[in-house]
Amino acid sequence: MSLDPKYAVGYCNRGGVKYNMKKYQDAIADFKTAIKLNSGFEKAYFFLGAAYMRANKTRTLLTPLPN
Repeated sequence: MSLDPKYAVGYCNRGGVKYNMKKYQDAIADFKTAIKLNSGFEKAYFFLGAAYMRANKTRTLLTPLPN
């Protein structure tokens, strides 16, 4: 995010756009960034899981996210 690189909502929203474009790896990166910036951002966790499922990376869902 060029205006505010610490804006978690912006990363989550951009991840949602990438998810809808079926660019799951790019979406995963944005959702992870949103979570890194705001560890309590439930929407980002939800969509991260959905993107992992769509990318056939469900084993990754069993791995805890770093704090």
